[in-house]
Amino acid sequence: MLRLFAMAAALVLGLLLHAAPVAASAGPPVSIKLIDMPGPAEAGQPFRATVQITAMTPVLLDQVRCEGAGWRTTKLAPPPAFEMAAGESVRLPLEAVAADPGQPLTIVVETDQRPVDRIFDLSPGHHAARRGGGATREVASAPARTST
Repeated sequence: MLRLFAMAAALVLGLLLHAAPVAASAGPPVSIKLIDMPGPAEAGQPFRATVQITAMTPVLLDQVRCEGAGWRTTKLAPPPAFEMAAGESVRLPLEAVAADPGQPLTIVVETDQRPVDRIFDLSPGHHAARRGGGATREVASAPARTST
């Protein structure tokens, strides 16, 4: 009987240890992209693009905002909180002005009250090199950022 209990406990422990990495590697619940970008950001000039948010799983989209040292958002009007089905996308017009386009712009999306962000380098040098933006990530798992 003791041997049966030990085997059952080992099986349960093995399942728990196996399931934890799978849940942790599932990735962010949404993908964040900037589309319809005409070119790099220029100091003092409006930068216009479209924020595209795609749900990877069913989520409640609570909030969308822009952050970044020296960036001022002049247009971003997300709808009130709403449910998104997996695979569903929403597009939001964005207009922001950078005092220094060398500073990154961060799009933060709150889903089910969990922040997810993507950092975009919209500088002329980055644009000339034709590099993409950073990866979408859950903020809780992201490394700490220093303020500039």
